[in-house]
Amino acid sequence: MFTPPDTSDSEQDVVAQMLAEDTLSAIMVVREKAGERMLVRDMMSTKMAYEQLMGDSRLDPVRPLLQRMDIDEFIQPNITYDESRSEQAKLDILATIPTNSGVMKQGQEIIDRGEIVTEEKARMIDSYNDFIFSNSSDSIYFTNMIQALYVLMLMMVFMLFLRYFRSDYMSKQRSLAMVFSLMTIFPVMNSLLLRIDPRNVYVLPICIVPLFVRVFLDSRTAFMAHVIIVLICAATVGEQFEYITLQLVAGFVAICVLRELSNRSQIFISALFIFLTYIVTYTAVKYINNKDLAFDSLWQGYMCFIVNGILLLLTYPLMFLVEKAFGFISPVTLFELSDANRSLLRKLSEVAPGTYQHSITVSNLASAIASEVGAKSLLVRTGALYHDIGKMVNPVFFTENQSGINPHDRLQPQESAEIIVGHVAEGLRIAERYNIPDVIRIFIQTHHGNGLARYFYT
Repeated sequence: MFTPPDTSDSEQDVVAQMLAEDTLSAIMVVREKAGERMLVRDMMSTKMAYEQLMGDSRLDPVRPLLQRMDIDEFIQPNITYDESRSEQAKLDILATIPTNSGVMKQGQEIIDRGEIVTEEKARMIDSYNDFIFSNSSDSIYFTNMIQALYVLMLMMVFMLFLRYFRSDYMSKQRSLAMVFSLMTIFPVMNSLLLRIDPRNVYVLPICIVPLFVRVFLDSRTAFMAHVIIVLICAATVGEQFEYITLQLVAGFVAICVLRELSNRSQIFISALFIFLTYIVTYTAVKYINNKDLAFDSLWQGYMCFIVNGILLLLTYPLMFLVEKAFGFISPVTLFELSDANRSLLRKLSEVAPGTYQHSITVSNLASAIASEVGAKSLLVRTGALYHDIGKMVNPVFFTENQSGINPHDRLQPQESAEIIVGHVAEGLRIAERYNIPDVIRIFIQTHHGNGLARYFYT
């Protein structure tokens, strides 16, 4: 290593002293693509080269001439320090050195309580732990058993919650299947991402779970399911306090923002609020733990949150898959079904206009009542629109579609009764042909109850 020619004499002296006292015996000099070993004692600074040149007795006859020529200006360094290549070489060498070291005898005490942990002691402890866990199958089995017990305990807590606060879900297999499927898939995906790169801890959009459960079930169950998933995933991450805090706050915000899903823009708004929650909470937690933290060190986490927010937008297409897989119906689907331009409703308005107006009136009344009693008003409104679609088969046999002529006057009472009551079975057949969801078919099947159809009987 040589100093540039414009360095001062004091700096030249320092370089000369460093070369003289350097503990390295040799360095690697690369020319083109070939490297050769050069002894440090054979290297000189520009000042050392000048002094050796002027001190050479063979140049005594021409020394005055050399002095007049200022020859020190012509002496230039011919070796420069390549920092990037040297750093890479150092990393390559360090990679071959085991991080754990230390020789221990059986029964030897490594460290006592209250004793300061030195670097050497830490390496010995790490070596001991690596040896124990890499050579003891019993330890691996014990660790797996503890982890399974931990997950089982959390699942039992969730089951107790359902038992005491949402007992109606215990008899709904599809509800349990959806929740437990999500509670299994996301922790598994989280473990796989962490194996690829531990920095991916915030890439997985876990807030999709409370969004799904909120839309298809209710907010309290959504938050409880989110808490259980976060606690399961936290067992595999490093900074558990930070992870649990961020995920719980983000999940709570997701549930509050998406109180009722009625259009696609709400998914985007929810993703935006969740992203901002992650950013604010992450920054606050980092600065609480380390007040001297540099702002540049936060960018890695911010990038993960950006990817997380983008993946949250997949909630909308994935919701369709969840509906089909578990037989649910989302508010978005209900809005689509209640659209007057859908083929079935448009056909009802053309074939049986009186029944269509009757259905609209019933849907408005039923929706208002459902809102008052805390029921699902959108579901009731949509079901009421379809409850009488069976009347399209024989529309004139129903009073709302008649115009002065009643065809029942020419029929026997039994025949009239069969036609009137038969509109329920006809409605179910039409609903099946148009792929109407099961939850809407229930309205068609049950809207006359099990008793006497008294209005028609009278």
